[in-house]
Amino acid sequence: MSWNEPPPEVRREMNRILGEDIYLRAQRAWERARQADPDVILESWFRTPARQRELGGATYSQHPLGTAVDLVQRDAAKRAAIVEALRREGFWVQERGRRVHVQAIHPEWVQRVLPQILAAGLYR
Repeated sequence: MSWNEPPPEVRREMNRILGEDIYLRAQRAWERARQADPDVILESWFRTPARQRELGGATYSQHPLGTAVDLVQRDAAKRAAIVEALRREGFWVQERGRRVHVQAIHPEWVQRVLPQILAAGLYR
């Protein structure tokens, strides 16, 4: 998983704030999705905050933190297998049509560390 990886400074800050290498979870999400369906497409991983705003994404999305990925699978049965595999692994997953949005950190938990994330300047 190397496409559109978060920059080293974002990785360092998030690992410091969370006390773990959260990107190993993002890597595992991609691996599980590929195991469920080798034809799945990784559409989006890291986005700068500016790019996130351009796309009209959520203000506190996990894309600028590098802890969310968007996967695409047009086939509903294959998409369902991906979603099931990821949820079994403990990822927070949302289906959005043919897209699957996967977050390594549960949204409620992110809210608890949001002050630290903001202080680190990761949403600028």
